[in-house]
Amino acid sequence: MNINTYLKEKLEEQNLSTEDLIVRSGASKSTIYRVMTGAQKPSKSLESKIISILNLNYAQQQELKYYFSNFDVDNHILEARGAVYDLLFTKKSIQPKKIELVYYDKEKYIRTFDDVLDIILDFSKNRNFTCQFKLINCLLNDIISPLSTFITTLTGNKSPFTFEHLINFSTFDYKDNINTLSTIIPLITLDNYSLKYREEKNVADDGFFHDFLIVDFSYDDEKGSSKKTSLYLTFLPNDLSSCYVVNMNQNNTRDFFQRNYDSLEKKCKPALNSRKTLMEYITMAIELFRKNDSTLFMSHPPFARVPFTVYESILRRVPIEDSIEDFVELFVQDKYNEKNIETRLEELLTQVKLVWESTYINKQLDIYTKSGLEDFVSTGLMVDHLEFLPPFNKKEVRMILESIKARDKNPKDPFNFLIINESYGNENLSFSAEDHHCLLVEKYIDSNTPFCLIEHEKLSAIFTDFGANYVSTMLAIPKKEAYEFIDFLIEIYC
Repeated sequence: MNINTYLKEKLEEQNLSTEDLIVRSGASKSTIYRVMTGAQKPSKSLESKIISILNLNYAQQQELKYYFSNFDVDNHILEARGAVYDLLFTKKSIQPKKIELVYYDKEKYIRTFDDVLDIILDFSKNRNFTCQFKLINCLLNDIISPLSTFITTLTGNKSPFTFEHLINFSTFDYKDNINTLSTIIPLITLDNYSLKYREEKNVADDGFFHDFLIVDFSYDDEKGSSKKTSLYLTFLPNDLSSCYVVNMNQNNTRDFFQRNYDSLEKKCKPALNSRKTLMEYITMAIELFRKNDSTLFMSHPPFARVPFTVYESILRRVPIEDSIEDFVELFVQDKYNEKNIETRLEELLTQVKLVWESTYINKQLDIYTKSGLEDFVSTGLMVDHLEFLPPFNKKEVRMILESIKARDKNPKDPFNFLIINESYGNENLSFSAEDHHCLLVEKYIDSNTPFCLIEHEKLSAIFTDFGANYVSTMLAIPKKEAYEFIDFLIEIYC
């Protein structure tokens, strides 16, 4: 919807015409028409008169201000806001369609991409099976969904594999970039998955190597002989038949495909990181907070908002030998035996304090949901809760809530929060936009939190823009109401 459509709807609801608006507002006809078409932003005085004439409530006033603010905003940004909204709030349950392939291997006619994956799965039951995937784009649910399911099965069967993924980002089509991000999210939690990307002004969306997959696998047959096979699949647009090639130890064919893949890989930057130790993750968080403004999309406050006094409270009530020792051992595995548990714990707490202090340097905006906050205070658990950390008790939950409220009220504090009525489509997923630097995507699975750090200025900027210009006006409840909701949660649950 744009300002023209919105104003016409509101005028109709009040049984008013454009001429009525002109007369009652006291503005010239040309001014009203320019405002209605989005060619001019109204003055504060005219905006107030329009709100009064249309008898708009608070939410409608916010909507009107949002549409007025878009008079000079690039269409690419407006489209990207819609894509970010869909990514954050839409629950997707689209069933993938089976992709038909063209190939006959003298034994079986391979009809679909799923058939290929089933065949590889059968081979994975052999001794010494290993598999390597090399994927270029293939950013379709019909490809990514069965691949994700297939690799999850391989992982469950403890079959060794690696997965390399190369993707394209556009320098100007922000909506397409958000859709690309949305597509790869099911993959970022998979073991042994690596992601690289390249950015181009005009990324071709066709060609033999645009959506391309190489699968190399090997195993020992019943006689103990080693067998190696390479599969090459290209997925073509416009209902063209997809190509499927099987290479049985033919080096020339393999060299052709591998050279082209290697050539594209050289142009890409690495994007995916996985949490190896808690210390490593904390160090990264401190560096990001110290250098960048950030916008966080998460259902409730993250660990970075937990006051240091809360951790001290936990230590007072939980003996080290009960669970903290296991916690420290898990996340500082490589050097755990070099120092005693008390020393390690002291080092960990020092890092936690550094995280807390780093959040006072640059602007930080957190966007929570009502349902997420209520789940947090009722359980004492965060979606990124660490396996060996006990739930926060009522006193600690109260300390966390009172802290975020006090920080938001303090005009000298760079931290602010918004609360929205809508729930995120995936509560176990969070996005942190480090403005004009990178986008941090995290998916929480027990204590293992894979995270994807994409150093892409415009991708992070569009999330920042969405939070500042769309969420703040179209979704967020009034600040007074937000404070009252926090107080309500404290009164009921704490």
